[in-house]
Amino acid sequence: MTLDTILQRIAATHQQHSIKCFISIQYLTKALELSGDELERLDALLNSEEPVFTNEILTSNALPFEPVARRRDWVLSHGLYPYSYFSMAQWFHESDFNEIFNYYLDLCIKHSQYLNHNLSILLAFKEGFEQITTNSQKFRFIERFTEFVTATFYQKDPLTYPLADDFILKSDLSLQEGLDAAVTQPGFWGHNLIALSWLIKHKDNLTNSQFNQLLLNVYEQCHWTFSDVEDSPVIDTLYQGELNTAVLHRNCRALLFNSSNNLHQITLAASVMHLYGQHWIKTQDKRRLISILIFYSALKR
Repeated sequence: MTLDTILQRIAATHQQHSIKCFISIQYLTKALELSGDELERLDALLNSEEPVFTNEILTSNALPFEPVARRRDWVLSHGLYPYSYFSMAQWFHESDFNEIFNYYLDLCIKHSQYLNHNLSILLAFKEGFEQITTNSQKFRFIERFTEFVTATFYQKDPLTYPLADDFILKSDLSLQEGLDAAVTQPGFWGHNLIALSWLIKHKDNLTNSQFNQLLLNVYEQCHWTFSDVEDSPVIDTLYQGELNTAVLHRNCRALLFNSSNNLHQITLAASVMHLYGQHWIKTQDKRRLISILIFYSALKR
C-alpha cells in the first residue's frame, strides 16, 4: 500500500475515504506493529469499497487549455467535468495548497455536515499533500481532491437533522464536553469520534476561533436525532475489565480484523486509539471507548 495507489482509488459512496484510511493505517502500523499480512487484509478491505482507477486525466503542468479563472467557483459548484479538473489544477498552479485548504476549511466552519466528512477527509487530504514527493502523485492528488470538494462543499440541499429536545446551544465548549458528547452518541460507525479525533490532531494548526467553532459543530451533530438506529447506536454496556495498552490493542485489532465489512473499521480504530491516548482523558472515558470498540467489532455489516 503506497500513496500512489491510494491516490488512484476513487469514491464509490459520495467521498473518497482511502486517503483518510491511508493516514490512519500509517498510525496503526506504528502503534500496533501491523504485519505485512495484516496490511494486505486492510488493503483488500479498501479494494472492496473503493476501486482503483488508473486512467490519468492530468498528465503535466501544461494544461490542454486555459481555464477561465473567474468562472472557477461556478465550474466547481456545478461539478462541471472534466473542466473542473483543469480549473482546480490551475488553482494549484497559482496558489499555495494552504490557501486552497483554508478556503474549504472556512466552509467547514460555517456549515456542519452529516458525518463530518467535510472536516475529517479535508484534514486527511491536508496530511496526504504533505507526503507528496512526485509530480504524478500531485496530479492524482488534484484529481481526487477535485472530486472530493465538488461532492462535498457545493450541495444545494445538504442533509441536516433536528436537534434533540434537551440540546443546549453553547458559545464555548471544553474538549471534555466534546468527548462526553461523542462517546455518548458516536454516530454512524463512530463518525462523531472520528471527526473529534481528526480535529484534535490538527488543533495546533488552527486558530482558537476555528478550533472552537469546529468543535461546536461536532458537538451539535452529536445531538442530532435520527430515525435510523445505525445513525444513533445505543451502546448501553460499559466495559468493566482491566485498562491497559494490551486491552486497547486487542480490541483495536478485533475491530480491524474480526470482519471485513466496512472501511470505517480502520478510521474508527485509529481514532479511538488516538483519543484514548490523550493525557486529559478520564478512566470512565477510556472504558466507554473500549465499549465502543467492542460494540463495532461485533457488527457484521
